[in-house]
This record gives sequence, structure tokens and C-alpha cells, in this order.
Amino acid sequence: MHDIDERLAGLGTSLEDAAEVGSPALARSRGDQLRVAHRRRTLAATATTALVAVLGIGGLAAFRTGDGNGAPVGPASSVTTTPTAGSHTSAGAPEQTVSSAPGTPSATRPTAIGGRTTAVVDLNQHELTLVDRNGLVMKVLRMTGGSPDHPTPAGTYTVTAKKETETISSQTAGVDGYSIKVNWVVHLDGGGPTIMAATWYDDTVIGVRNQTRGDIGLTSPDAQWLFSNLTVGDHVQVR
Repeated sequence: MHDIDERLAGLGTSLEDAAEVGSPALARSRGDQLRVAHRRRTLAATATTALVAVLGIGGLAAFRTGDGNGAPVGPASSVTTTPTAGSHTSAGAPEQTVSSAPGTPSATRPTAIGGRTTAVVDLNQHELTLVDRNGLVMKVLRMTGGSPDHPTPAGTYTVTAKKETETISSQTAGVDGYSIKVNWVVHLDGGGPTIMAATWYDDTVIGVRNQTRGDIGLTSPDAQWLFSNLTVGDHVQVR
């Protein structure tokens, strides 16, 4: 920038000198002096305009623009932006892993087993996720599993029978002194837990903590929905 100013000043002075040489009697009077000053200003402005035309507006702007640290940026300079971690660009954006169910890590995402509809029971999250044969989540249900004293056995089971109503007594539950009728019952093979509507538990238990004697308890509406969407031969994975 300093170099350009010197060049402008030099060009203006040369033109002024040329004007004086061409008019040796310009300084004879006050009026002549004013006309000389005006002519010099006009010639200096003309010189500046000519230089800008030669350099080009873009080139002059490039010399006047710094990089923020006082260093000029020439016309051939370029700025390369490196995406930071977590940034998104329209092209080459990082792939995103989306869980099938909210809050479910992709590494433990519920999946269908053997091409069959599968109910995945997460005892730690107190959730039962039903996944169709294509691996798409149909619904996530709140549930309660076995208490620490009577844990629900983990494993992969197959639905063997379904009953809309069934009576559970001390002989079937292993507890003396009671007999209760339950609805929307799903039985599993291999000693797996029974899934049913546990109407004796409220929202302070279902979806909150495990309190059964090993079976899977759901609210009545959720148990009925699951009953309608699971068929004999489908799978239940408890983990």
C-alpha cells in the first residue's frame, strides 16, 4: 500500500511539473496561482483514475485487504477451510448411525431373529421393544421383570402358546396361598418367563423397576397389544 501511494504521488508530481513547463507564466498573479492549484488537483485525480484502471479494481482491493494480521493477500491467494470435528457439510458429510428406538445404543439395537417378529426385553431399561421381521421397531412398551431375588432368566425363547385369560396359582408361580386370573398371557419355551398383564402393579413399578417373581409384567393395554402382534413361533429375547 505504501508503494502504491508513492507511485501515485510521483505520477501526480510528474504531471504537475509537465503542466508548469508547458505554462511558464502561470505564477504571475494570484488568479494564476489559483488556476495552477486547481489544475494540479485535477491532474492528480486524473493520474489516480488512470492507475486504478491499469491495476484493476480487484487487484487494488486485493492489495488493500489483509489477512487480519497485517499481511496483504494477493490475487492468487486462497483460503481453505478444514471442517472441524462434528461439523456437517453438504458433500462428504460423516455417516450417522440412528438407533431403532430412542435412547437405544446402536451396538445393542433390537433386531429381528430368524426372520420372525421378535420381542426384545431390556431388563435394565424396563422396556420391551417389538421388532418386525424386517427389523423395524413397531412399538416400545414399559415392563417390569424379575426382582433381584427372583431374576428373569436371560436368553432367546420362542412363543409356544397364547391365552387371553389364564389362572395362575401357587402351583404354577411357586408361591403358596394365592390364585389369580390374568389376561393376555404369552408362554415361551425352554423355561422362559411368562408375559402377561400385571394389573396389580401401577406406574411406580412398570417401567421403573423389576419386581416380579421372574415373569414379564405389562400394563393391560400394552399386554393386549403385544398379544395381538405376537404369534406362535415368534421370538422373545431377554437381556
